[in-house]
Amino acid sequence: MEYEERAERFFNIELINWLNQLSGEEIDKLFGDDIKSPINKKMTAKELEYLTIELSWKSSALEGNTYTLLDTQLLLLEGIKAKNRTEFETQMILNHKNAIAFIVENIDLFGNNLTFRTVEELHKIIGFNLGIQPGIRKIIVQITASNYQPLSSPQLLRENADRILSIINKAKNPFSRAILALSLFPYLQAFEDGNKRTGRMLANALLINSIGIGFSLRKTEAKKLALAYLSFYEFNSIKSLQLILKSELLK
Repeated sequence: MEYEERAERFFNIELINWLNQLSGEEIDKLFGDDIKSPINKKMTAKELEYLTIELSWKSSALEGNTYTLLDTQLLLLEGIKAKNRTEFETQMILNHKNAIAFIVENIDLFGNNLTFRTVEELHKIIGFNLGIQPGIRKIIVQITASNYQPLSSPQLLRENADRILSIINKAKNPFSRAILALSLFPYLQAFEDGNKRTGRMLANALLINSIGIGFSLRKTEAKKLALAYLSFYEFNSIKSLQLILKSELLK
């Protein structure tokens, strides 16, 4: 069905309030998964290098960046900028690298006391020098090819960001925490741009903190991911996003 024919959808405050009333055990029962990885595993330098390159490339590509994987590797490891690429695209790649470095250097911030200040700092790094205003947005945003209308009030955005963080902090299962970050922050659209990028980086940070692994979405098709987000935005169905994340973590 074309999006012009679908009914308008709005931010489901009732869903967020309901989730926030659940216990950590109940949240984990709804969203958790058994990820086969040793607790407190630390990433090796080589694993971190691979993740940085692949995540920086794929997350940027999902936003329309034309850097190739090889371009990204040369930029991040050798400092060589790709020819026929814009400064904007180069900056986007570098911002991802810097966001991952921030996560690794401040990994304790991504435990069970996650704060909005930390999420805000992650977003600030992701949007650096890309014309994105930091902090809670004060403008109305629209979702491409969707009839979902996010909240417009800065006060409500901030209040619901805190509720989402409360939900994530109550969860103990690493998969629960990651899928909630991956879905709920893009759904809220707390910032004027870069919400999905921030959600991807936050989900990675939570996994790295708890089980020492991340994910890049390298083999996930952009259309498949976009449809999974639309399914959550318009119908609050998280199943497609869960399947994508699970397939990434099982590779």
